[in-house]
Amino acid sequence: MRTTGMLNAGDYTGALSDINGAIELGDEVPDALHEAYMLKGEALEGLGRKSDAIAVYQFLLATYPESGAAYQARGRLVELGVPCAH
Repeated sequence: MRTTGMLNAGDYTGALSDINGAIELGDEVPDALHEAYMLKGEALEGLGRKSDAIAVYQFLLATYPESGAAYQARGRLVELGVPCAH
């Protein structure tokens, strides 16, 4: 996935742009939305936007609680020091 490569290379702005485009198209590929939101949180963290990343992780947990991405988001919230009720 191109976005993952951008994240690994530290191109958080480029990754965030790609992710937002994927989320806009999400109705066409709903299963990809879980991962797109997880990647968005990671990109926001990379940009130093911790509170925005936390909001995305919390949205992911509330909206897709049974997804693998929600499990990952839960772990990121714990690492960021945010209590997680789910």
